[in-house]
Amino acid sequence: METHTSCAVEGSDALPLVTVLILSYNGRHYLDACLQSVLDQDSPRKEYEILVVDNGSTDGSADYVAAHYPQVRLLRHGQNLGVDAGLNQALSHTRGRYLAYLSQDVVAHRHWLSALVEAMQGDPLARLVTSNIYFAWWPEFNPQTRAGWPERAYVCDLTGYGVLDYTSKPLTADSIPIRVLAADTAASMIDRRLADELGYILDEEFFMYGDVIDLCLRINSMGRKVLFVPHSVAYNSSDWQLKLNRRTLLKALRSSRNNLLAFYKVSHTGEFVAMLPRLLQGHLHRGRQHGLSPTRNLIYGLAALPMALLGLILAMGRMPRIQPKRRLALQQRTMPHGWLVSRLRHPGWQPDPRVWLAGPPAAEERPQDRASSPEQRTK
Repeated sequence: METHTSCAVEGSDALPLVTVLILSYNGRHYLDACLQSVLDQDSPRKEYEILVVDNGSTDGSADYVAAHYPQVRLLRHGQNLGVDAGLNQALSHTRGRYLAYLSQDVVAHRHWLSALVEAMQGDPLARLVTSNIYFAWWPEFNPQTRAGWPERAYVCDLTGYGVLDYTSKPLTADSIPIRVLAADTAASMIDRRLADELGYILDEEFFMYGDVIDLCLRINSMGRKVLFVPHSVAYNSSDWQLKLNRRTLLKALRSSRNNLLAFYKVSHTGEFVAMLPRLLQGHLHRGRQHGLSPTRNLIYGLAALPMALLGLILAMGRMPRIQPKRRLALQQRTMPHGWLVSRLRHPGWQPDPRVWLAGPPAAEERPQDRASSPEQRTK
């Protein structure tokens, strides 16, 4: 592994409060917008450092960062280690108390980082805080607007079927962080104490897909919190679309296997069996998180159902291999018996009505229902 580090934090030898990690893989065309947005935060520059972790890119990404961003630290992996191993191996090169992660295709609002820090420091049980992320197919997507506030928040959490989905809610100056079971972490931050509390952070057995749900479930199961932070805004500029093809279904297969393993790791056998029917039904709803229309989501779900059953078979084959990590998770668990079963049956555990102060219940809606054109709804 080759490591290149240049100009850590300008003008100071003090340890930064936050290390911002950006995992790069053949994303040179994204890096300028991403890095410039992180360098232009309203947080004092001395409080955070930026570490680009290049996962064996072949498009010159690492050399480009080294040549054009001397104020950014750079870690080169000689090969694509996957998201989990790539980030885990970067941890020893970080210096911040908090570790913020930004996907290479994300542009951060100027208040992105300071809002995450404020939320983390405002709750002693918070261990992972995640941003209000806007995708390209949503009406409010505007990465050029990095000041001021959008009028909506897109709350990401697990549904009753164990898959991530988004709910659009009014965003006001008084909107506060809310507890969620799991969330999109393309723009997020963790407390590095997690490494000691959990024993490890990301499970490299997952490689990708389901790893975030695994981490969030382990955090919640030990009585710590995952918080969605409405005022930490980020824009996911990826131009990818979910296409109904063989490659997508293979991704669904891996995602199905890993999601099942994530729930298995934090559950006793009886609990897992009780949740299993709902988790398998989740494939009928998975496409909604990608902005698919109801019709296309149904087609995707029906095509993915065989993958769900095959994913269950693959998960069962992998279960003996993850038993040590499962025993560790159950030893660390402080939540009562049946807590996760109850959460799936009754999704949403934010009891405080003051969380959202604007708009009646009718103002809540699915984000794809707000798309401004049929074309947006079918992306």
